[in-house]
Amino acid sequence: MSKFSSFEEDEKRFDGWRRYLLKEDLLSDHSYITGILGIEVPLNESYPYSSVLTEQILQEHLLVEGWFEDAKKYIKKKAEPLRDLVWILYKAIKENRPSFITSVTNSLKVRIIEPVQLKLEKTLNELKLGDVYKWIETHVIAPVYKITGFRSIVNYAGVAILLRMGWKKIFEIGKLAKASANPLAALKEKVANWKETFFKATADKIKNVATGALNPIVALLAQIAGGAMEAADLLRPVTQVFATGGSKKQNT
Repeated sequence: MSKFSSFEEDEKRFDGWRRYLLKEDLLSDHSYITGILGIEVPLNESYPYSSVLTEQILQEHLLVEGWFEDAKKYIKKKAEPLRDLVWILYKAIKENRPSFITSVTNSLKVRIIEPVQLKLEKTLNELKLGDVYKWIETHVIAPVYKITGFRSIVNYAGVAILLRMGWKKIFEIGKLAKASANPLAALKEKVANWKETFFKATADKIKNVATGALNPIVALLAQIAGGAMEAADLLRPVTQVFATGGSKKQNT
């Protein structure tokens, strides 16, 4: 038998050592756990945490590390349209600033989500489809506001894009409905299908993809908008504020 350990054994030892070091700093940093990782610590938990919560914290941290490394690579590509959004994520993680994340998500809410939300509500109410708006508000918008930590930025950005694209889509639906024999009935049918297949399905996909690596969620945001450039344009009212002087100069 070789005196040298196998690669797999070395990897396990390194992983064990690394996780031990992580515990020393991570598990005592409540602000990082709640504000960056977005983990809600139960009232009946205190440090040292239970094995279940400890494992959740470590797994989330490793995911954040992955996002951070992906973000560093992404922002080196200066021609990428969504570079500003990724730089904002990079900055939030690098500086360990929960307040920065909150500022970005609040800005996405105030500058993009709420204005389009009001237009959508008004239009659907005028079409006697107020129940559809209430459904979108309850099943698509409200759940996003409950998400915290590093994932909240991409979830808010996703819903911001989704609402703006949905606002455009409703006019297309209206034109198609007018061409039918019973426009009102056709409109209700098309909108009912639209809220499920477009709004709910896409919002769920954003949330699910955001539990994995960074690059797929960036690609999904581009897909929803019809292209990375289109997604960047839709998010610009916010990204230009928080990335000014940042991604333009970042040479990580």
